[in-house]
Amino acid sequence: MIEDMCRSTRASAVPVVPDSEGTDSNPFSLDALAVFMFRVLQRVNHPGNLDKASPNAGYVLLMFYHLYEARHDIYVASRKEFESELIERFGSLVKMPLLKSDRSTMPDSVKNCLEEGINLYRLHTNRHGSGKVRCGAKTMHVRWKHQNQQHSS
Repeated sequence: MIEDMCRSTRASAVPVVPDSEGTDSNPFSLDALAVFMFRVLQRVNHPGNLDKASPNAGYVLLMFYHLYEARHDIYVASRKEFESELIERFGSLVKMPLLKSDRSTMPDSVKNCLEEGINLYRLHTNRHGSGKVRCGAKTMHVRWKHQNQQHSS
C-alpha cells in the first residue's frame, strides 16, 4: 500500500522505527508499547482524537501494535526480519532511540496490564474482526485508565 502510493506519486518513504528489541511475536517491545500508551494518555486535543479523552485509545494503540500480525504478507517473527523487510521494501531504515538503556525494568503490574490488554485485543479481534471497535474496547480502556491512575498516584 505505501509502496503503491510512492510509485503513483513518485514520492519516497523512509521507515522510522523505535530502536527496540521486540518480542517473540511482535517486532516492538512491551516497553515501547507502554511508552506509546503513556504518551497518548497524557496528551490532550490531538488532531486525530487519539488522546486521553478518547474512549478507544487503548484499542487503537493495540491495533497499531498488531499491525504486522494482521498483514500476513509482511508479518515477520523477529525484529531482525522486520528491519530487513523494511530495508528491502524501502531501501533504508531509520532507528530512533526510544528507551534509555540503563532504565529500570518495567513493573510487573504494568507488564501484566499490557499482557491482559493484548489478550483482550486478540479475543476481541477474533470475535469481531480487526479494526472494529465494539463493546470490549470500552471495557479495556476503562480498565487501563483506572490502572494508569493508580500507578500515577
